[in-house]
Amino acid sequence: MSKQTEGLIIAGYSKQSEIFAEPFIATVDQTDVELLDILKIKSKHKPYHTIMRILLFVWPCKLKQDVTARLSELRQLRSDEQRSALLTESPPTKLIWKNLNVETYYSYVNRHKSYVKRGFVVFNELVISAVKPRLHQEGRLLSEYRPEQDATEEQIDVHDDSKYSFVETVTYAMKWYPCFDGSKCDDDAWETGLHHHYCHNEHHPEHWGNKPMYWRFIVEALYDMAAMELEKKFKGQEPDNKAMLLQFDPQFLKRFKETGQLEFIEKIIEYTIEAYCRLNKLPIPAAPAPEAAAVPAGSNKPSF
Repeated sequence: MSKQTEGLIIAGYSKQSEIFAEPFIATVDQTDVELLDILKIKSKHKPYHTIMRILLFVWPCKLKQDVTARLSELRQLRSDEQRSALLTESPPTKLIWKNLNVETYYSYVNRHKSYVKRGFVVFNELVISAVKPRLHQEGRLLSEYRPEQDATEEQIDVHDDSKYSFVETVTYAMKWYPCFDGSKCDDDAWETGLHHHYCHNEHHPEHWGNKPMYWRFIVEALYDMAAMELEKKFKGQEPDNKAMLLQFDPQFLKRFKETGQLEFIEKIIEYTIEAYCRLNKLPIPAAPAPEAAAVPAGSNKPSF
């Protein structure tokens, strides 16, 4: 066993007993097949087995940092040969990248970020030039919203970058891209990842508690939701009338009640749709059936 992996174990966990299970111990030097076989066998006997608890709460900080750095490097590599060489150097990284489907998860994150940027490009100038003045004229744009600060390209560039952190990488990948059929996400571990995401991303109402969101983050939330519509409803193909990307199911806006800004975000959406259709001489699209709307940020699969 290498010095890097010496003492590193993957252990079973039973939620029923709230202790780490003794019979289930394997070094990461074992083959991927052996590791997955162990996990599958144990998961049949104990439905609440989870790998996430080990990765999050047992792995030492230095190992997490090393894996995070290697995952970041993997994201930049274009050559399969280079990726294979890097994975061979680090069994812990290989376990996460391949067996926990982080490679697939990162593809989703990259795609989502590109869709958010697209929403910014399509709508931001309209939001600043047409929607914002209208809100101000109606007395809706309150001073505590910091309206003087608009969303910027630099802000959008780092949208959801916390999803590349170790804690969110592990929990989001295990939650939405489980490594084998029948695996169950540990609720406590998932809450750890979700809490980390909300703490590090101001475009979520959950970040603010009962305080009002600032204008530039509400606008970012708009593009975030539009990106999910593009991903889930339109499968990445932009509709001819891009105002359709802003047709969200009302239930998915209820989270803005936490900041007291539900009506405010509803008006932003309404005015942006009107401004886009007026500029492009398009009819305002009919509202879709509720079940046709995309999954909201931070709620269900996949969380924003």
